[in-house]
Amino acid sequence: MSANDASAAKTQDAPPGSGAASPGIDAPQAPAPISSELQSAVTLELQILDQVITSLRAQREHAYDRLATESVRAQVLTAELVAARRDEEKAMLASDEAVSHKMRDQGKDNITVLNRLIDKPYFARFVVKEEIEPTRPNEPLTSREFEYRLGLAANTDCRIIDWRRAPISKLYYEYKEGDFYSEEIQGRERNGEVTLRNGVDITKSILRKVSCRNGTALRVAAPAGRTEGEPTWRSAIDRRSMDRSSGRLPSVLALITPDQFRTITEGASTAVLIQGIAGSGKTTVALHRLAWLLHEDNSPAQPEECVVVVLSPVLKRYIELSLEALEIRGVPVVTFAEWASHSIAALVPDLFEATDPLSKVIPLPRRPSEPLPSSIDRLKRSMGMLRALETLAEQRSIANQVEFNAEKFMIEVLDRAELITQFDDSKLIDRDLIARGRERAARNLNDRVLDRCDDGLLVRLHQLRNNNQMLVPHPTTGLGARPGSYRQLVVDEVQEFGSPELAALVSSVDELSGLTIVGDVNQRMSSKSFPGWEKLRQHWDLSHSMSRFLSLTVSHRSTLEIMNLAQHVIEAPSELTAGRRGRPPIWFHARREDHGIPAAIKWLNTAIERYPNSVTAVICRNPAEAKHVLSLLRPTFGAAVRLGDEDAFSFEDGILVSDVASVKGLEFANVLIWNPSTGAYPQGEEDRNALYVAITRAEENLCIASWGRPTGFLPALNSAKAGKLVRVYDLSVEDEEE
Repeated sequence: MSANDASAAKTQDAPPGSGAASPGIDAPQAPAPISSELQSAVTLELQILDQVITSLRAQREHAYDRLATESVRAQVLTAELVAARRDEEKAMLASDEAVSHKMRDQGKDNITVLNRLIDKPYFARFVVKEEIEPTRPNEPLTSREFEYRLGLAANTDCRIIDWRRAPISKLYYEYKEGDFYSEEIQGRERNGEVTLRNGVDITKSILRKVSCRNGTALRVAAPAGRTEGEPTWRSAIDRRSMDRSSGRLPSVLALITPDQFRTITEGASTAVLIQGIAGSGKTTVALHRLAWLLHEDNSPAQPEECVVVVLSPVLKRYIELSLEALEIRGVPVVTFAEWASHSIAALVPDLFEATDPLSKVIPLPRRPSEPLPSSIDRLKRSMGMLRALETLAEQRSIANQVEFNAEKFMIEVLDRAELITQFDDSKLIDRDLIARGRERAARNLNDRVLDRCDDGLLVRLHQLRNNNQMLVPHPTTGLGARPGSYRQLVVDEVQEFGSPELAALVSSVDELSGLTIVGDVNQRMSSKSFPGWEKLRQHWDLSHSMSRFLSLTVSHRSTLEIMNLAQHVIEAPSELTAGRRGRPPIWFHARREDHGIPAAIKWLNTAIERYPNSVTAVICRNPAEAKHVLSLLRPTFGAAVRLGDEDAFSFEDGILVSDVASVKGLEFANVLIWNPSTGAYPQGEEDRNALYVAITRAEENLCIASWGRPTGFLPALNSAKAGKLVRVYDLSVEDEEE
């Protein structure tokens, strides 16, 4: 860009903080007045909601009355039981008392459900016009309209059905308005037409959004300091309904696609493997499938028989909040290290520090102080290492050994170099690497520490010694453990797991059909250990007949412009065409850091001004750089900026400074990528994927601030490709002028 071009650009689209419109920050769209047709739809939805809330509140009052009556009755029966003398009388009273207490408890549960429904009764309303078969010969066909509302719980009086009741809810998810259907529902064939299909957003009994054939209407909040009278409605683009500051998966139940719904509602006898691009809804589909399976109509699984395994403590907290929003309670969410710790402790208890039995912190084994070489990590997580371990375990019949030293057995496996290389398909493992791996294992044995890459191998050893059972942590506290397995297992970010971890996870379910596995190879940031989707299906016999493979190719998180920059980074063969439109990312490039930082600060100022209730993320390459950037931003932003890492990560409003690995799996309205230079992101595959992950954390607005030599994964600054993908502000031109 020439000096004249730069001057013209500053005039047309000035940098943040200059007083003109700020580039790179797509402000929430200025809402426009709604049409009369859309206003009529909103008015009808308001009337229906008012009727529903009135009915639910009346039901709650009645439930409170019944609870009070039943509580008194239970107390009276208890007193009579204590006073009774004859055995026959005691038996009758005991039976009546048990029934009364059960009814009282059911009344409490009913009130809890009603309270949740009053807050958010339903998220969609649809109407079908259905053919009615004649009851007498020669009678003509007639039709009748049925209205349904989809919610997180059912309420017959208000015609609210649980979205997990697939026979009815599939009419909403798999058919558009105006489509004709022919489905077997509740044992009989039903034919009809979907005549209305509206999505709604209701929070705290207030209708906030309506999406229908006439467009999308948003409720506009009253200006600060003014009491809201009649609500104001404005038209807007239908973007995902979500509380951006909540730190949880967005509420997308009304937006699930037919393919996603079919995967979610796949029978309980089917394993589900989900591969998808960043932001395509992989984790959303997996958690909704778990919610569907936990409904009594769909599978016998109970919450305490399920588990969600993730990589990081940050993602663990994020998933826990998301499960709450889906009304899933009692399902443990654990990191792989936490999940493995009890089985490892059973084999080598002295690797763990003594902890307070009452502490809610799951103990983890001691780790080496020196970093783990990536080559040894790749060796320990390889299919060759796993197969060698399983083969030697079978040869040694370790299940029958009374005395067994797991660490020495691991060294014995490493002494069988010919066995490891025999099973290694990658051809990246040689005898020299195996020798170095053995040397480190011997050193760890002497120091009483354990590398993270050994966790999966030790869990697999524990399973081989105990008929494929492991020690299952307590479902709520994570403390204590029992021998057993799971009915349903959800594994997120599977591309980061090696063959031993996957073998341990797959072997921990009662049936292979209890697996829901989610990942994206383009987001892999660890060593090359993931065996690949096909090998995963072949090695663990996930045959086509018992598994469903879903590939998601449309991002619902990031705008199409952000995703096309991400596609360029991973050298995707073609640009995406399907997705949500937005503004192109902006790139400020300076010659020196002290010239680039002011531009980054101006952009961040605009971001928090226009998105005051959202999290704006500054993503750095590693934790050390994140701490340095925090020190640079704190003088300007004070308490509004904070560090996010495994030790302290919150989803409150403001500016979050973190590293790529810590924000993996999360999403933010605005993202600034801090100096993606050649030093931070060299030419390795892991670096390419890390930059892809950083870019795809952004939902609406993406900014790149760089100085020095940018990474080669980005388009060349002054190239035609850069002009197509990003808006470049070459501040080095101003440096030369100065």
